Amino acid sequence: MVFLYQSTKGQFLPLFFLVTLLLTGGVTNGLANNEGTGSLAALQEHEVRGIVTDAQTGEALPGVNVVIQGTSMGVVTDVEGNYTINVADGNLILEFSFIGYTRQEVAINGRNLINVSLEPDLFQLQEF
Repeated sequence: MVFLYQSTKGQFLPLFFLVTLLLTGGVTNGLANNEGTGSLAALQEHEVRGIVTDAQTGEALPGVNVVIQGTSMGVVTDVEGNYTINVADGNLILEFSFIGYTRQEVAINGRNLINVSLEPDLFQLQEF
């Protein structure tokens, strides 16, 4: 008799396979890590925070969209321009966008604090 475990990705794994992975430290998101360097710490999220300001005035920008590039996951800055977002990988790219400002992409590169100054998009403002 073989007992099966359903992973978070809907895959069924034999229970003895899962126990072996846990004991050897070769687990990443419930699957074997081919590099052999995985650990339970790899499952933790990376928190990134910062403040978004206007590049010309230095004033905080509330309501700026902060999205993980290639996903629909994101947050909006608060009334003081602050944001906090959790990412699964510290090597992703954040996209900052706000009406009337030039969109900016910033690589996380393992950082926890990323402050951004957005430039007004003069061309976009003239279209109104």
